[in-house]
Amino acid sequence: MTDKVIPFTGDTRGDIDPDELFDGNRGIYECAVVIGYTKEGAERLVSSTGDSALMVWLLERAKRIILESADFNDEWEH
Repeated sequence: MTDKVIPFTGDTRGDIDPDELFDGNRGIYECAVVIGYTKEGAERLVSSTGDSALMVWLLERAKRIILESADFNDEWEH
């Protein structure tokens, strides 16, 4: 029997392998900021832009999306 592997293409609430996340999103973004930890536990921030102001703006927008998503999910749990 062989397994059918389906690439990740959508949202998730569970953990997935970072490599799957990156592979499933190639060619989509004009610009990106990635925050994470290496396998050795070091904090890392990498960006496709050298514009610090744009990096901060992208991070703040991402925080807003996360917070709004949490609010939306809370409404469905009650």
